[in-house]
Amino acid sequence: MKQDLKNLITNPTMVLFSFVYPISLVLLFGFLFSNLYGGKQVSSYDFYGITMIFYLVLTASTVTPTTFMEERIKRPNLRINYCPVSRVEIYLSKLLSTFIFTGSGFLLNILILHFTRITNFGKANFPFVLLLFFVLLIFSITLGGTICVLIRNQDLTNKIIGSVVNTLALLSGIFFPVAILGKWVDNLAELSPIKWVLNTIFEVIYDNNFQNYIIALIAPIILSALLLFVIHKKYRPEKYI
Repeated sequence: MKQDLKNLITNPTMVLFSFVYPISLVLLFGFLFSNLYGGKQVSSYDFYGITMIFYLVLTASTVTPTTFMEERIKRPNLRINYCPVSRVEIYLSKLLSTFIFTGSGFLLNILILHFTRITNFGKANFPFVLLLFFVLLIFSITLGGTICVLIRNQDLTNKIIGSVVNTLALLSGIFFPVAILGKWVDNLAELSPIKWVLNTIFEVIYDNNFQNYIIALIAPIILSALLLFVIHKKYRPEKYI
């Protein structure tokens, strides 16, 4: 984990993605579309603070291939393969280090947006909203890890992850209401646990409604467990050298 964290921290692209890009994106979109949100309850910074952080948490799955397959870690991986280390410890260290690194960045951004009151993340319900974001992050990272162990090619993996993430984001209604794509697409979107999480976040923040909270919390955890099982079955350290 120490080595994997070091690789992430010394990667400028990953640092920008996790620590700089989220708040920059929220401030930019909030400013550009501020005239479209005239209501007192929801400002442009509120809407884009939630949706852009949500989207970036989903795209955190693109960080996972860096810990699994980046070119500069091939030699360290080769040495690890000759050590008496369980392969479970190897892939878990990569998943956990990715979670710690990206989670720290997103947490810092959310705390800044929340305590400066730029974005409303639920006031008294803030811890519950934060927990949903972190559960979504766990799903995102295990999704990236699963695609890594199935494809084992960094460029192709990133392309597939990008397509999967954008499809999930589209079905969740981040960019525009899914209903405009047709009834069958809207019905399909209703089956997406990712949309459940986003809807529940808005319900908790603006309606103080926890009716669907447990389902939105458990569904990504179950999906993450299934993805972790696939990783456990398919991960072979010797395939990444």
